Amino acid sequence: MRAGSQVTAATIEWLPLLAAVLGAGAVGGLLAGLLGVGGGIVIVPALDLALTAAGVPPADALHVAVATSMATIVPTSISSSRSHAKRGAVDADVIRRWSLPIVAGSLAGALLAARVEARVLSGVFGVVALLAALKMLLPLDRVALRTDLPRGLAGAAVPAISERSRR
Repeated sequence: MRAGSQVTAATIEWLPLLAAVLGAGAVGGLLAGLLGVGGGIVIVPALDLALTAAGVPPADALHVAVATSMATIVPTSISSSRSHAKRGAVDADVIRRWSLPIVAGSLAGALLAARVEARVLSGVFGVVALLAALKMLLPLDRVALRTDLPRGLAGAAVPAISERSRR
């Protein structure tokens, strides 16, 4: 074999980790498509384990995993918005009213998440995952807190709060 084409022991060492991360991505995508849950339910714990196995300090691994999962929302949202816009299914008034609060909530959530300990972040993630599971298990399809979009101060606060709770 030529020197440039040899597979090193270090490369082989990474293959199981790569396979696990790819598998988690596939399972996350499948769950998102079948059950309507975000892929982050699977991806965040898988990335946390993978990063820790790769030598990232546990105090940082979960933060990086959550941030990576949140970052994937940007291209997904852009793609979805473009697709809906092509069908005329985008309410420009909602975009105008909610854009600033969503951006502010996202920034506040990112700053807050960066300052909390990994165990707190892990606890918040676990509670959100548990609530998502309960919502799927309980017959709540006909339960609605509102049938219209919040307006006024509530219209500004709801997206900001929801973005912070997602972090």
